[in-house]
Amino acid sequence: MKLGIVQPYFMPYIGYWQLMNAVDKYVLCDNIEYTENVTENVLENVLENVPENVPENVTENVLENVPEKLKRDILGDLRGNSKITMSELANKYSVDIKTIKRDIEALKQKGLIARVGPDKGGYWQVVEQTEK
Repeated sequence: MKLGIVQPYFMPYIGYWQLMNAVDKYVLCDNIEYTENVTENVLENVLENVPENVPENVTENVLENVPEKLKRDILGDLRGNSKITMSELANKYSVDIKTIKRDIEALKQKGLIARVGPDKGGYWQVVEQTEK
């Protein structure tokens, strides 16, 4: 669950709307008078509403699973368009081209893909894995 907490300034701006669209729960602390209890009340509310079944190792799982998901997505894109460029992949997934190069290299090392021909004019070949 993504939680967004904001104490707005006098004039709202587009960032509020972007934050509201990006999170599951949005908390607007519109009390202009700051009190020491505001932070405690927000934290109590958050802790009461967080599911008890959230695993303790959620950060570790995210760090392990996100790169693998990107590699699977890249592999799917290479299957669909063998002439897709690394720049196009970087733009599609909003990541640095170095990330794409690293993941492409990892897929090559695993024997899942191969580059056929030169960098310009060549294409990606996805090596289909056979079940044993």
